[in-house]
Amino acid sequence: MGSGCDSESLKDLGKPSGDIKNPIEPQQIENEFDNLLRPFYDYVENAKAETALDPDYAQKFKGQLEALRKKYEGTDPGKLKLKDVQHRLERLLIVARDIPNVGLVSYLCELLELVSPDNTRIDRFRLWATVQLNRPIVAIRGWYEPLEVDLPIVYVFVKVYLPESNEVVSMRVREGEEFLGLKFLKILGKKKGIRLEYKATGDVFEVYGP
Repeated sequence: MGSGCDSESLKDLGKPSGDIKNPIEPQQIENEFDNLLRPFYDYVENAKAETALDPDYAQKFKGQLEALRKKYEGTDPGKLKLKDVQHRLERLLIVARDIPNVGLVSYLCELLELVSPDNTRIDRFRLWATVQLNRPIVAIRGWYEPLEVDLPIVYVFVKVYLPESNEVVSMRVREGEEFLGLKFLKILGKKKGIRLEYKATGDVFEVYGP
């Protein structure tokens, strides 16, 4: 019984090896991700069409998210949390698109690609953002009602900027007419503005003028 075993050796048997790392608690991972992401989630939920993300913040936030992903993606709790982050970013993409805020959609695509590189939604939303960036920009220049016609017709003079070709086109249009990828749906009020549909996406927007 006593051969080769002294009291000091017996004391060491119950000690953990120095090579064994303390296990990562799932709650620790949950807290680290939530502390980083919760303010951003709230930011997107409260964003408006004109809300612009600060470039410095965007770069810093993306770097912090990437660091957390690298830190925990090799653990089972980390994988589960990254899946949860993926689903939340997918929902926020729909929120940002519906606002609509093209800049936020593009940025959310970058974040989603970070946590879910093979996600099939990324290309679809990026295409939407690209199409939106090419949406013609319309300004109302004036109105015209010809008196020599039997039925009343109201024309609106518009100036249209085409981002894709960098052209400016001036023209006269009326309700129901399609022009330059747009459809003139309705005159608003007593010549207060017009409602248009962007044919490429089906989005409806309004323009007000003189």
